[in-house]
Parts: sequence; C-alpha cells; structure tokens
Amino acid sequence: MKMIPCECGRGLRAKRAAKCRQCDIEMRRANPIFGEGVTNWKGTEAGEKALHLRARKAATGRCTQEGCDFVGRTHMAHLTHQYHDESGYVELCPKHHYEYDVRVGLRPSAKEVRAHRKPPEVCKHDHPFTPENTIRTPSGHRACRTCVNRRQREGRKRRRFAKFGNMVQP
Repeated sequence: MKMIPCECGRGLRAKRAAKCRQCDIEMRRANPIFGEGVTNWKGTEAGEKALHLRARKAATGRCTQEGCDFVGRTHMAHLTHQYHDESGYVELCPKHHYEYDVRVGLRPSAKEVRAHRKPPEVCKHDHPFTPENTIRTPSGHRACRTCVNRRQREGRKRRRFAKFGNMVQP
C-alpha cells in the first residue's frame, strides 16, 4: 500500500485515506460518536441493548467468577436485572453466564430441554424407527437396523477390495 504525507505534516496516510491516524484520533475526540456529547444521547431513557453496550466498554475480557481463568469474549450480565443501574453488571464467561441464567430461571437447563424433546420417528435416510427396525447401540442410543446393515455391508466390500484388489468386485 502506497503511503503519502498527510496535509497536517505530522504523519503518513494511505493513498485512499482522507487523513492520517493522528488527525483521525483528534477528529474523533472533538466529535465523539458515543457518550453524553452526542446529540442523540438518551441517558437513562436508553434501551437494554444500549445499556449493555455501555457496560461492554468497561469490559476487561476476563471472567469475574471466582476460580475461573477464562480470558476472551465475555458476556455482561446484570445480576439484579435492573439494567439502568450501571453498577450491577458483572463480566462472566459464556459458561458461567449460562449457569447463572439457569439458576435464576431465565432459561431452561440443557437437561430440561432434552427431556421435552420428542425423539425422531425416522432416521436421516427416512427409515421408520419401528420396533423391528430399531436397535440399541452399546451406548444406549437408537440406531436404524437398515442403515447399520448397509454400513456393515459396505465396510465388508471395502475391506475385501483393499485386501484382494481387482480380483473381487466391490
């Protein structure tokens, strides 16, 4: 990328850029796009999403849960759910945020979701799960007998072809 001097004389800018990085920073400080200096600032009338974004600015990227060493994209959770109280936000990793929401009843646990899920009536190849066509795997899951038999036949053919080569048709 070709760099050329900025009109301010202090820095370089890309050929397509309007100003150098230093000029851009000064312009953003003079004309903020966030905060109370903006013309559409709503203060306490802001919505939940805007309040979460305000809290996000103070994020450090570390979970505040004791014993958690997560570093990365954290969630801003409000423990009292009074979102206009900016001091109530805590920074949690996704796992601890989910556990907190389950504990206070904001969302169902994965176990509850699985318990209410209706088992499929057909396999992914549209064979029905009838008592005659259904077998249990050693881990306890259901499997389609037709599909299992087909996979075993194909595996035997593959192994036989690998062992004998072109002598036996796959």
